[in-house]
Amino acid sequence: MSMSGNLDETPGAATATIAFVDLAGFSAIADVFGDAAAVGVLERFEGMVRDALGGLGPPIKWIGDEAMLAFPEADIALRVLGRWIAAD
Repeated sequence: MSMSGNLDETPGAATATIAFVDLAGFSAIADVFGDAAAVGVLERFEGMVRDALGGLGPPIKWIGDEAMLAFPEADIALRVLGRWIAAD
């Protein structure tokens, strides 16, 4: 099987944009403020992720303080993730 063809030209091929979001410095929160505070931060983070995704469905996977997200198109991913950047 040759991989020389353009994947965009594959009949019936589905596309998606995958994004990973991560809480920078999360380990320090648990170290400094304790496990209860860290759990509170994770719960808030999960709520922010779910709110941002709205009707797009749940994250593909939660990995501790990281989430793997899928979007049907890149512009939707940029719009959703851009709101977080703007809120920073």
